Amino acid sequence: MTEQEQQLIQAILRIDHASAPEVAMTLLRGINQNVDNRLRKMAEYVKQLSSHHPELQGMAFVDLRDRYGMEITDNLIRYLAYTINGTTDNEYGNHPIDFTARVLALLYFHPDNEQEFINVETIGGFEPLNANERFSFLLDGCSINDEGKPQLNSWFNQFPKKHAISFFLYLIGECPLDIAIHESLRVRNITTLSIIDIGLTTIPSLHKMTALTQLNCQENQITSLDVSQNTALTELRCYGNQLTSLDVSQNTALTVLWCWSNELRSLDVSQNTALTELRCDNNQITSLDVSQNTALTELFCGNNQMTALTQLNCQENQITSLDVSQNTALNKLSCYGNNLSSLDVSQNTALTELRCYGNNLSSLDVSQNTALTELRCYGNQLTSLDVSQNTALTVLFCGNNQITSLEVSQNTALNKLSCYGNNLSSLDVSQNTALDYLWCGNNQLVSLDVSQNTALNKLSCSSNRLSQEQKERIKAQFPFANFYNE
Repeated sequence: MTEQEQQLIQAILRIDHASAPEVAMTLLRGINQNVDNRLRKMAEYVKQLSSHHPELQGMAFVDLRDRYGMEITDNLIRYLAYTINGTTDNEYGNHPIDFTARVLALLYFHPDNEQEFINVETIGGFEPLNANERFSFLLDGCSINDEGKPQLNSWFNQFPKKHAISFFLYLIGECPLDIAIHESLRVRNITTLSIIDIGLTTIPSLHKMTALTQLNCQENQITSLDVSQNTALTELRCYGNQLTSLDVSQNTALTVLWCWSNELRSLDVSQNTALTELRCDNNQITSLDVSQNTALTELFCGNNQMTALTQLNCQENQITSLDVSQNTALNKLSCYGNNLSSLDVSQNTALTELRCYGNNLSSLDVSQNTALTELRCYGNQLTSLDVSQNTALTVLFCGNNQITSLEVSQNTALNKLSCYGNNLSSLDVSQNTALDYLWCGNNQLVSLDVSQNTALNKLSCSSNRLSQEQKERIKAQFPFANFYNE
């Protein structure tokens, strides 16, 4: 690689512009002699501009650039857009080639004397024939370690980290197969890539890393992330970026997805049935369906725009933590069959149905959920349960816990009560005259008065400490009462 080629690439990579690595890569691919000749003519035009305007003599370089920069770059843009991209004049506006032209125009000024122009006869051209040599030179000593972190040589390390890494990724994506480089740099061999907190806006060559299983690109400035070609991905951490959308429909092997603190408005994980960890909090998501993600052990979805969410079904997974504090409009929550050890529903005052059975809850506060009509919390480790504020309850299933006392006198609308398998020594259902279903077996009840519960159709109170006289009195009133073999 010639010294002049190095100088031009280096000058571009030092400029703080998102397109700099792409521009450098465009030049590296080669500019033929015909292109170079036309560049010389553009430079000559710049030189003539100064000689035809004596008032420019002695003008500072920056002023000269600002005054005539657009005229210069317009010509260069038209030329570059046509010769390199084959685009018409009216299509170059937002293309990175616009930046290429501006850089080249400035480089044709002499670097040491801002009032003079470089001698166009000394400008070296980029020969496409030696492109392979450039790859060998630039990537010599580079590798990607076992943690997926790029290990750059001294040539790369002279540039801003974001430009160095970006240009590096372009290079390994374009590198010919017959070039001798470290095997870890072959895009087909890359399984782990970690490029964290370096200011990247894009990830060049990502689509070519088809063997990638783990991508860590968090804490950058990425606005768009296409992982559709990375079908082997099992772990994706892209939190702390500027993503407004994320399509993981092709990443069916994903087990870990951390995409919190972006600007996501929606997230579809219906195809990611292997997910065990999903963290999508601090976005702008309005709804989330994890009904297909039956392997989930962690779900974090707080601080979104799901305040309008009225129903959340995340049952029969392996979730250990669930934050619904921001989902104040929830009226139905089904989170049964998980591994929850705690559940805070104090902010969910609109709840009418709560199904949290089959977890590891040791306590449950529903005092703020006064609209509850159905509460199913059986199969946990509850030692107490206060439903005195839940006067609208019609269904209460709290069996198979360790509850020692249950007060239901305020729940006069109760239609079904199941409290079997607890440690209750007493149960007063005299105020629950609407009961048609009562299941209170496997407790420590020494007495049970159901004389006021004339609507009962199903009654089981076996395996308690009721006397034979009490059992007979209950049987006389409700012949269908179940005492099993007692």
